[in-house]
Amino acid sequence: MQCVFDAKGMLVNSFHVEGDLIDLMISMMEDGQVYKETEEDVDMKTQYLDVDIDMVVNRPQISAEPDKLVFNADGVDSVIISGLPNPCTIKVGGDEYFVDDGEFEFTVDVVGNYNIECTAFPNIPTSWEIEAV
Repeated sequence: MQCVFDAKGMLVNSFHVEGDLIDLMISMMEDGQVYKETEEDVDMKTQYLDVDIDMVVNRPQISAEPDKLVFNADGVDSVIISGLPNPCTIKVGGDEYFVDDGEFEFTVDVVGNYNIECTAFPNIPTSWEIEAV
């Protein structure tokens, strides 16, 4: 399998071609992209190219967990997620937060269920369903 990765190691494209078509695909790569042939198929959801060792490896899981899944919607009580990848992006509804200290604190004053999603490549994105009562 022929693969094209971005500069961080994220799979951009994969294909099965031979001969002159390989040269054509390489000529279409953007600056910073990396071409690599692999013996096995690469799953972009679970694998990436570790550019430091030039090997396709499994993406790590985010192991952080909220300190609680249910909290008071009073604008004071909060959910704290510690041990996040540093840096990472947290999404709650339509809002995005950049976290650079490994911890996210969430407080609301509206009752409801909230999905908190964490992304930090090369980690596999994860999310938690939090209930404010």
